[in-house]
Amino acid sequence: MLWNWNVSIYKMAYKTNTLETLGYHIERNLLSKQLLDVMNIYFSMKEEVSGDRALITDDESLGNPTDPQQIHKDLQVRGSMTIHGDFIVESLLSYLTPVFSEIAGTPLVPTYAFFRYYNKGQKLDYHWDRICCEFSATVPIGYSEIWPIWLKDFKDENKSVDLELGDILFYKGCAVPHWREPFEGEWAHQTFLH
Repeated sequence: MLWNWNVSIYKMAYKTNTLETLGYHIERNLLSKQLLDVMNIYFSMKEEVSGDRALITDDESLGNPTDPQQIHKDLQVRGSMTIHGDFIVESLLSYLTPVFSEIAGTPLVPTYAFFRYYNKGQKLDYHWDRICCEFSATVPIGYSEIWPIWLKDFKDENKSVDLELGDILFYKGCAVPHWREPFEGEWAHQTFLH
């Protein structure tokens, strides 16, 4: 069998699931540092091989524009690069879907995943996710320093969330606006799972 959809990989170890009351839930230390190290090396190699070309070309993607694994300019964060549909992030999404289903309290179907390179000074504007992102997760893969993500929770309060390596922020992407202030570090590698 190619995929093991056994929900037993995850047991609700947290005290309170805040997804329904606040619109988001933080799961600490869910992913191993070793897995994140491998992913960080992998994406650093991809960036080294084609990253500069992605930033200087006028084309949205490099090479074959129909290849979802190509690095391309990010249209949401100017000066950043994105990879949609990469096998490693899609595999992470498939692996974590049972976990997310348990947190959400309903079976979920994965829609898509992508990876983004952030650099110093970049920011993520205040926004809601599109409809296919009813449930979203943000996963830091590596960084020069922690970079908070901001959310406006269901109590209408702005919350800053610091995620360490291994932590995951799971949130209702269409219902909870979120953003990031300008990044003061040098680099951050982030995966988004929907």
